[in-house]
Amino acid sequence: MSALRGLVVVETAEGPLRLAGRWLADLGAEVRTIEPPGGAATRRAGDAWAHYFEAGKRSIAADLAREPERVRELVASADLWLDSSGHDLAPSEEANSRLVRLQGEWPDGPSLFSEDLTVQLASGLADANRIAEGPARAGIGLPAVHLIALQATIGALLALLERERSGCGQTMTIEPVAAVRASLDGSTGSSRAFRVVRTRDGHAVVGVAGDWATLRGWLAEHGQANDLTAEPRPDDSAVLTALERLAATLTGAELLAGAQLRRLPFAPVVPIRAVLDDPQLAARRFFAAALPGGERLPGPAFRMSQAPQAFDGPRPWPAAAGAGRRALDGLRVLDFTHVVAGPIATRTLADHGADVLKVEHVRDVPGEDRRSGAFARLNRGKRSLAIDLRDPRGLAIVHRLAARSDVIVDNFSPRVMDEWNLDPESLRRARPEIIAASLSGFGRSGPRRDFVSFAPTLHALAGSTARMTDACGEPAGWGFPYADVCAGLHGTIAILAALVHRARTGEGSAIDLSQLEALLASTGPVGGALDEPRPQRIDPAAAERLPTPDGSPGIRLSRTPGDADGAAPLRGEHGPAVLEELGLSPAEIADLRDSGVIRR
Repeated sequence: MSALRGLVVVETAEGPLRLAGRWLADLGAEVRTIEPPGGAATRRAGDAWAHYFEAGKRSIAADLAREPERVRELVASADLWLDSSGHDLAPSEEANSRLVRLQGEWPDGPSLFSEDLTVQLASGLADANRIAEGPARAGIGLPAVHLIALQATIGALLALLERERSGCGQTMTIEPVAAVRASLDGSTGSSRAFRVVRTRDGHAVVGVAGDWATLRGWLAEHGQANDLTAEPRPDDSAVLTALERLAATLTGAELLAGAQLRRLPFAPVVPIRAVLDDPQLAARRFFAAALPGGERLPGPAFRMSQAPQAFDGPRPWPAAAGAGRRALDGLRVLDFTHVVAGPIATRTLADHGADVLKVEHVRDVPGEDRRSGAFARLNRGKRSLAIDLRDPRGLAIVHRLAARSDVIVDNFSPRVMDEWNLDPESLRRARPEIIAASLSGFGRSGPRRDFVSFAPTLHALAGSTARMTDACGEPAGWGFPYADVCAGLHGTIAILAALVHRARTGEGSAIDLSQLEALLASTGPVGGALDEPRPQRIDPAAAERLPTPDGSPGIRLSRTPGDADGAAPLRGEHGPAVLEELGLSPAEIADLRDSGVIRR
C-alpha cells in the first residue's frame, strides 16, 4: 500500500509505538528507527517477534544519551516522531513547525511479554477475558501492545490529517492503560450466545445468532428439535444444548458447510498450524514468506485500492475555525455497520468530529436499550436514519445520501452491499473521490467471501480458541470479542489513511478489510513454536477485579482533541432532518413516514 508514500517517520520508542511504526511502514511511510548499538528491546523477544515489529523499517544506530544533537537533527527531518525514550530530543519549533509528535510511556519489565501482562491486568483486559464467572485470564500474544499500537496509529493519522488542513503539527500523548480501556469500551463481557462444543473429529463454536426458524429447521432435520418450540423462542441455554447434540454427530467440516449454507455463524476450532493452510487466506495471499524458524508473518489487515482516474490536485479539507475544533469536523460518513466491529470504527470517526449517519432498519429490536449499555457506548455521537431498503424509494434516498458522503462504511458480508449497488466499485464509479470501506468477515474475495461470522467464529478459525484453553486443557478462546475490537480499530486506520491520501492527492479509495485477517494481524507471528495450547489463567492474588472501561480517551491530541460525550441516537431519530437536508418537502417526508419507508 502507498497511502503514506513520501511521509517520513522517526522512531525513538519501544513497545507499542514500535508496532505502530511497523503499521505505518505497511501504509507506505518511510520509517527510520533509531536503535541503541545493542538493538531495540523488541529484538530480544525472539527472532519471529523481531521480524514482526521491525519489518519494512530502516534502522539507524545511535546512542540517544551520547548523540542527542545527531538524533535531534534526524527528528527535525521527520513528518511524524514516535517517542517513548524519555530523552530531551525535541527539535525547535523553527526547525520543524509541522512535526507531529506521538509520545508515550511503557512499563519497565524483564520482557515485552511481562510488560504486556502488567497492562492487561491494570487495564481490565484480563478481567474482561474471563469465561463466565471464572478467573481473570491473559490473552495470547501481546494483546495490550496491539491495542495500544492500534490507538497510537489512529492518533498519528488524525494528526497528519489535521496537518493537511492547518499546516501545523501537534503533540499527542498516549497512556497505555487508558488506550486499552478505550479499545474495550462497549465490547467487554463474554457472550453466552456462543459455546465451544465437541464434534466427531474435534471441537467447534456454535451459537444462537441467526434466523431462529432456519436454525430450528436444521435441528429438526437431525431430530434435535423435539423439545424446542417454534414460538416463543426457547431460552439460549436450551438451544445451545440442542446444538451441542447436533455437533456431536458431525465433523467440523460438515458443521461449517451446513451452517454457512443456512447463514449461521458456526465454525470448527482449528489448530494454528491449520490456519497456515486456510483456503481463504491462501486465496488472498495473506501470509508472508516463512521465517527460518518456520513462523509466518501476517500481512496487513486490509487492502486499499486508489482510484485510477486523474484529478486536478489535492482535495481541499473543509475549513473549520475556533476553539474546540476536531480533526474530522466537516466529514460526512454514511454508516451501514452493526453489532460491534463496524460501530467501533464509525464511533472513533464520530468522536473526532465526523457527522456519522447510521442507516438502520425500520423494525424495532425487542428489548433494545439504546441509551445505556453496549449500544450506547458503540454508537455515541451518531445520527440515525431508519429506512426500508426493500422499498425502491428508500433505496433511492440512500443512493442520494451516498452521493454526498465522503466515507461509506459497512461490515456486512459482501453480497449485501452488492445487491443494493452500494459496493465499493459501484460507489466509486459514481464518485471517484469517495472512500468506500468494506469491513467484512472474510474480505471481498476468496472462496469464503460471503460466509457470515461473529467474533467467536473468527476466533475459532484463526486458531485463537484452540490456543486459549481452560484449566482442563479444553479449548476456551477469548472471553470478549477481541476480533471485533481489532477489526474496528484496523478499519479506522484504513479509513484515516485513505483520508490522508485523498487530502494529498484527490484520490478516493476502496478498502477491503477481512476481520479474520485483522485478528491474525493483531495476534503476532504464526506457527513454529508459537502455537502451543496453554491455559491463560492468572494468579488470583494478582487478578483482583479492576474497573471496567470508562470511555476515557486512550490518546490525547494537543490541538484537536476528540470528544467522547455524545449520546447514541434513538432509532430513526434524525430521519426527517436528514431528508430535509436532501431537499424533500414536509409533505414528501410525511408520505414516506406514513407508508413505513422511514421511522419517526
